[in-house]
Amino acid sequence: MPLGDPQGSNFIYTDEGKPTGLVMATIRVSSVDMAVEFYRDLLKMIVLQETESEAIMACGEQMIMLKRSPADWVGGDTGLVLSTDSIYDLHRRLIDEAVVFAQPPERRELGLTAVLSDDDGNLLTFIELSSVP
Repeated sequence: MPLGDPQGSNFIYTDEGKPTGLVMATIRVSSVDMAVEFYRDLLKMIVLQETESEAIMACGEQMIMLKRSPADWVGGDTGLVLSTDSIYDLHRRLIDEAVVFAQPPERRELGLTAVLSDDDGNLLTFIELSSVP
């Protein structure tokens, strides 16, 4: 019997209650201050809230939480794919700021992508939406 079904399995499933979108993702960082500088100054995200243990950044209509974490939880592939209007302009601008790219811009099945590393070694994938087939 589904939870909340007083009729005992006579419930008809509809589209209500399904996930409607992604609101926030978390990236674990060693220092909130250092991470805010990277995400605010280099990636041009907007700081919505900041404490010593976490910061909430606006990334378009979504949010990213930068959460201070133990060193062994920091770094590696975040699984996040962020969009950009120009992968080559993003790459050129961030290379000038000494940002490390794990993968320079290249055409893949999903379009033009690049993967960069933040100061903690967290990998972020970018995709140029206009290049998506």
